[in-house]
Amino acid sequence: FLARVMQSQRIPVLLYIRTSLDEASILTLQSLGYRLIEADDWEQAEVLCQIWQPDLLVANAAVPNCKLNNLRCVWVDPHDSQEVLAKAVNSAIALGTV
Repeated sequence: FLARVMQSQRIPVLLYIRTSLDEASILTLQSLGYRLIEADDWEQAEVLCQIWQPDLLVANAAVPNCKLNNLRCVWVDPHDSQEVLAKAVNSAIALGTV
């Protein structure tokens, strides 16, 4: 029982590559209660993925051949509004029932 209660209070973790999100997008996702982990590049993202086991990858480019391929992804367009980004991330998290 306690494990389920603790699991339901878990904060979803999003991994993103530094160039994928601007400051406004980062602040929007943080205000929605997500924990954000920033990677400088795809190699660092692989390492962080193994450590943090994020729920979602937010990126603006295709994922190269790496261990991140099993991670659910949301592709973002830098020209999209913060509202569009928030809806996409919320939908992806809801589908994964984090």
